[in-house]
Amino acid sequence: MTYVTETGSPSGSSSPGVLSVSPTTLSLTGTGASNAQNVYVQELGYGGAFSESDTCTAIAAVAPSSGAGPAATFTVTPSSAGTCAATFTDAHANKVSVAITVTTTGFSVQMR
Repeated sequence: MTYVTETGSPSGSSSPGVLSVSPTTLSLTGTGASNAQNVYVQELGYGGAFSESDTCTAIAAVAPSSGAGPAATFTVTPSSAGTCAATFTDAHANKVSVAITVTTTGFSVQMR
């Protein structure tokens, strides 16, 4: 599991909280939905939206593309081996990233 947490000012304050994510790194073995894992984003006292952007084209899919604060869950589904990053942003332009590594196990074919 991955959690993103932002702590800070009480609701109603003009200062944004601290945005956090858990985990900050994600290692996925294999591909497909059965190997998906969650990332949790949180910002205490925040009621706005979190948006997600990533560099994971052809490596993994992150869904949904946005979620509501103060806490949201995003699912990372691996599709091929590689490394990438997902970045989560709040309405105050605070950003936090998760490093994602996808590995696949190889197999061999013996011919006679």
